[in-house]
Amino acid sequence: MLYMYQDVLLTANCWTYDELIDAFPHSTEDKILPLMRNIWANCQVEVLAHGNIDREEAVQLAQKVSQLLTNSMKPYSSSLHVLYDNNRDIHLPSGTSEFAITNSHHENHGFLLYHQMGILNLQHQALLELMHQIISEPYFNQIRMAEQLAYVTFVSQKFTRSGTVGLNILIQSAYELKYLESRVDAFLNSLEDHLKKMPLEEFNKERNALITQISEKPKQMFTLSWNLWKEILLSQYVFDRDTKLVAYLKRFKPSDILELYRGTLRTDNPRCRRLLITIKSAKTKEMQGKFPISGEAAAPKHAEEMPLKEANSGRGNALPQTGNQSSSSIKSEHKVSSAVIATPLL
Repeated sequence: MLYMYQDVLLTANCWTYDELIDAFPHSTEDKILPLMRNIWANCQVEVLAHGNIDREEAVQLAQKVSQLLTNSMKPYSSSLHVLYDNNRDIHLPSGTSEFAITNSHHENHGFLLYHQMGILNLQHQALLELMHQIISEPYFNQIRMAEQLAYVTFVSQKFTRSGTVGLNILIQSAYELKYLESRVDAFLNSLEDHLKKMPLEEFNKERNALITQISEKPKQMFTLSWNLWKEILLSQYVFDRDTKLVAYLKRFKPSDILELYRGTLRTDNPRCRRLLITIKSAKTKEMQGKFPISGEAAAPKHAEEMPLKEANSGRGNALPQTGNQSSSSIKSEHKVSSAVIATPLL
């Protein structure tokens, strides 16, 4: 559910399940039949031929598929083409934008913090993957193991179909949402010292581990085909992406990761753009956390001080705001407002 709301809030043409259900009564026969007859008329056919097939056979196959789909169709004069052409993401404003709902079905709160980091290119992707590699274990050790705030929590990369990249932080927990925000914020703000003090040997170890992971050849033909097809879906067409990512990774220095952190993850930086999605459970009995005193370092809790509340299956997450950040707020009980956050990325 969190990821659905993330897509709805960030993507120009995306709707919630409730909005789609509300549209069903308007999907009458006189509207559906013309759409069925002409839906392929303005399509652009892209074919991936992979395996035991030569170039000439692949071209002939692509031409035959294109003819079958388009020759008998008439141009469909409607706003349908807008859905295909308007594949854009929302450009988040500086600071934290918020969206919150209440849910009566799940036992735990959920929240998702998304840091938007820009437009996808190979160098940026390689840098983001290395950042993810470096911070994932410290994040898990602090939030899951040391503070025991949640059973389900992790950091992941976010790549949208329109080519925007970012970082997601997910938590599912019975602790109150504001407390979770403060703890994740404290972790993010502590990363600068961690990155500054990281020994070169540790940096090289993390980088080499990522290079080994990326360089591993797919064990099944389906996996390789899917990797190639993703390039088509993203309209990137970098079919040797892994080789080029490894080449970038070998050139990175610790200062490159520190620069990326300061520009996109440090919460007091005006270039930090993030979206916080929270789902408050109406069923859970909230666990209270102790906020640090104003000006006091946010020290981690020990396991015996903060027992882990068993979590049901599901997902969720959260993130905080600091005093220097601007914050736009969007709150709803059920649906997403149509006027979301900012201007679309062109």
